[in-house]
Amino acid sequence: MLPKIPRYLPYIYSDGEIRKIFSYIDHCHYHIEVPYRHYVMPVFFRLLYCCGLRVSEARLLKVGDVDLVRGVIILTNTKLGKHRQIPLSVRLHERFISFHQTVHFYSSPDDWLFPGYNNKPMSVGNIEKNHRKFLWQAGISHPGRAKPGERGAPCVHSWRHTFAVHCLRKWIREGKNINAYMPVFQAYMGHASYSDTAYYLHLTTDLFPDVTDKLEQELGYVIPTFSSININSKRDEKDY
Repeated sequence: MLPKIPRYLPYIYSDGEIRKIFSYIDHCHYHIEVPYRHYVMPVFFRLLYCCGLRVSEARLLKVGDVDLVRGVIILTNTKLGKHRQIPLSVRLHERFISFHQTVHFYSSPDDWLFPGYNNKPMSVGNIEKNHRKFLWQAGISHPGRAKPGERGAPCVHSWRHTFAVHCLRKWIREGKNINAYMPVFQAYMGHASYSDTAYYLHLTTDLFPDVTDKLEQELGYVIPTFSSININSKRDEKDY
């Protein structure tokens, strides 16, 4: 039997880092080769953070995948083919309406929602390059790939991790019934198993000790330990 490889600890952006990064994303400049870049980046990265989408799910969206009337995104290019619908918050819905009027007023439903070079979807390399630039401008270091068991470096996939942790933190502080919310959270994230979702519950209580006592009073038996979660350290990042 092969020994278990310690799972790396994902980088979780702090509230201050998020505000700082978006202050630079919102002021990115026009680029002649990608003329809609300064409109795309603010909406694209907000979608990653506010909805916890995988990068592949977001970059391969088409105009017709967004229901502007209901404020719902329909995801079809998903991991393991688990199609799902994601509701937008009121403010993000308003941003999408404005984005559509500016960029896609004459577009067809089959056009890419976030157009990149030569009207193709943004490439993963292009997204990573822009993201690193925003991190550098915000003064956030990117030391490179972390070793198993260490805290990971900030990357594009960190927005999905941050969404999950911040969402659970909010629910716990609001006194939500986490036992009832976890299946909803699992479906929203598109996780194949409950252990993927439970990992974020442990991570949240580990990063924010102030919520641990409150949660353990009602649901302590649900919080797993890292050793009890048998998940490959890169399982959820192969789509990014």
